[in-house]
Amino acid sequence: MRHQLDELDNKYKEDVRELRESLRMSEQREAFYRAALEDRLQIVAEHIHKSLTEWANAELEEGQITQRKRGRPRKTFK
Repeated sequence: MRHQLDELDNKYKEDVRELRESLRMSEQREAFYRAALEDRLQIVAEHIHKSLTEWANAELEEGQITQRKRGRPRKTFK
């Protein structure tokens, strides 16, 4: 009976060790994925910022081209 108890205790300790190792590997994998995701999000954010800035500048330029600099607005014929 003592022998069986020792075997079960050893099996329990081995299972706990394997689970801890598995947890450690999962945490390392999560840290790697998190770092990769942060890098990718930074790239996407920079692209969105650049696109919106270029679009806004183009809109401003177009608005300045169509805007009259002085005087009353032109009369349009209907």
